[in-house]
Amino acid sequence: MNLREIIKLNHQPSKSEPWMGFSLTDMNAFVGLLEFVHALTNIQHLDQSRNPILFRGQSDNSWDMRPKIYRIAERLPLEFRLGYEFDSVTFFKQHAHRFLNSNSIPNENTMPKGAYYFAEWLSIMQHYGAPTRLLDWTSSFNVALYFATSTLPKTDGVIWYFNCQALQEATPEFDIELTDDEEDETFKNRDAFISFGKSIKSPSIIAFNNQIKFDRMAAQHSTFTVSDHITIDHRSLIGKFLWNKHSESNPVNLLTCIEIPSNLKSKIREHLSKIGISAGTLFPGVEGLGKTVQEIFEIHESVYFPTD
Repeated sequence: MNLREIIKLNHQPSKSEPWMGFSLTDMNAFVGLLEFVHALTNIQHLDQSRNPILFRGQSDNSWDMRPKIYRIAERLPLEFRLGYEFDSVTFFKQHAHRFLNSNSIPNENTMPKGAYYFAEWLSIMQHYGAPTRLLDWTSSFNVALYFATSTLPKTDGVIWYFNCQALQEATPEFDIELTDDEEDETFKNRDAFISFGKSIKSPSIIAFNNQIKFDRMAAQHSTFTVSDHITIDHRSLIGKFLWNKHSESNPVNLLTCIEIPSNLKSKIREHLSKIGISAGTLFPGVEGLGKTVQEIFEIHESVYFPTD
């Protein structure tokens, strides 16, 4: 099944914007899209790293994919950003034990050290709202669809997706090779960490599936992308690597976006609610209850006062 036969193609990939772009036009096209995704998407594995397709829903199609730490500190020098990141992880590690049980704290003795251990802490920080270099993705199309449609009702949303196995094949080796001991020291020593970050000339990127899963992470089938460059736009980097590797041999593996017009958001939210994708299921606990109350009001309002 070819996506071009189902929904409107609105962007041809190029070297400067290396992704395929499509746009929904109506709910009939949405039904066709669901059939396409059913054929494309993941049969969920117990080992989430084996789910090849990753999705990201954004409620505003004009947003780029720069991590939160960049958006907060974009005007600051690179050295300051790196120092801030190192200090924030150190601070979080020092205080997290007061609020987390021992099973929710990364154990350096039972997982790879260095960058992996550092990224594991970043995933916990991201979960609790701290700015990090991680970018959220999900292996569930419906979860991405929820985040693309659940807010900003008058703004077009978008879903991005890519094949992370294709990205792994396309991504060059990291710019600087470190021994295990050098890597461990780099992520424990502030000066070494800053020096390493400043030395990156050719950024790389990987899909990162963290080891410790909180309830919300599990409900949202969460995973991440992470780059060795703290401020890089993940969209540009993923798009470039997939373009360089697959643009001629296998264009189906290119980074792809599907724009969702604002006038379809309420109808798609209603569809998601009927199949059990809601704030109550994606945000387990009291937070989800509060969001559910608002969500139900908004869905009912959209039924009575549909968007033209």
